[in-house]
Amino acid sequence: MSKRSIENMFTHDGKTVNVIGKTRVKTYHELYNHLTELQKSKEISVHDNYLGDNVLAINIYKKKYLIKDLNCDHIEKTPEDVFKRLGSFLATVEGTKAKQKKWARKFYEELFEGRFIPGGRVLAGAGDLYRLKTLANCFVTKIQKDEIDSIYKAAYECARTYSYGGGIGVDISSLRPKDSVVHNAADSSTGAVSFMELYSLTTGLIGQSGRRGALMLTIDVKHPDIEHFLKVKKVPNWVTNQIVG
Repeated sequence: MSKRSIENMFTHDGKTVNVIGKTRVKTYHELYNHLTELQKSKEISVHDNYLGDNVLAINIYKKKYLIKDLNCDHIEKTPEDVFKRLGSFLATVEGTKAKQKKWARKFYEELFEGRFIPGGRVLAGAGDLYRLKTLANCFVTKIQKDEIDSIYKAAYECARTYSYGGGIGVDISSLRPKDSVVHNAADSSTGAVSFMELYSLTTGLIGQSGRRGALMLTIDVKHPDIEHFLKVKKVPNWVTNQIVG
């Protein structure tokens, strides 16, 4: 990573800074520089070729974990850059300067040796001051009521979760079954399963660096639409054909 690139990140006043505060950013910057000096003095290890020219590993790091500037150019080049970012950022929660330096180094060394690895969202997001990202992989949202407002509120929560890099689960058991009476222009409901299309479409629309977001849809096995739910998993475009056909 070039020194200029990382210094530009530490001076960027974006959404992440608004969330964590400038004091923590200052501490993060100091710890990052501390680990950089330890690398230069060879007090902590840096491998000449950490990934060993493994094409798959290199592609995974480039596509998922190496952070980018606002022009989408990588400002990290190696796994050690990621370890340094994580170690220094995560150690900012410690209460004293001595503990912060101790744990920044400890985190780095554990990551470098492969004795500990955090979840993917931590690898991708911790310490990225250019983009606000979640540090948790998975979330769950609930359709509060069997009504349009609640259905689309859950879809919004899915979209927002994807925009921060997370995956989400939605249970559709609260929705009425197909052909139930509704008192609006439709007269009858398209069913709980029909709204799977909404959540699936939302998942595809909100990109995550070239990959589709993670969505899990569930339904109670006692729900009247359980057989429709199973058909969705087996028959391509089953929902669309039921509604349009």
